[in-house]
Amino acid sequence: MHQLLDVSLRTLLQHAQELLRLDQRVKAALDSPLNRHCYVANFRDEILILHVDSAVWATRLRFQLPELTTHMQDKGMPSLRQIRIKVKPPHSTAETIPLPRLVLSTRAAALLRNVAEHSVDAALRATLLRLSGRG
Repeated sequence: MHQLLDVSLRTLLQHAQELLRLDQRVKAALDSPLNRHCYVANFRDEILILHVDSAVWATRLRFQLPELTTHMQDKGMPSLRQIRIKVKPPHSTAETIPLPRLVLSTRAAALLRNVAEHSVDAALRATLLRLSGRG
């Protein structure tokens, strides 16, 4: 069992190292700034899978796929049949940063309360009163 685990880990490590080499080749073949927004995700079954930051970069990369495919085939990947592009935005830290609480001026809060008092819609009235509490 221990020997089987060593073989699996060795295989995984070799695959990861190969992906790093492929990533360097792809980035070298692409013009800047596209090469900073694209990276190799995997290579399996003769298909190279590339991830890009956004749909904009995916579109730009699609225009270069024929040249990139030929380049990669000429540079040591003769078995490459296809390149697939997937949009994978980078992880954002925006979710972990608390947003500042908005504060209304006294005048704006009074205006919202006044509108709420004259509103016939109960849900709108409740929302306006809640918002006026920020003043």
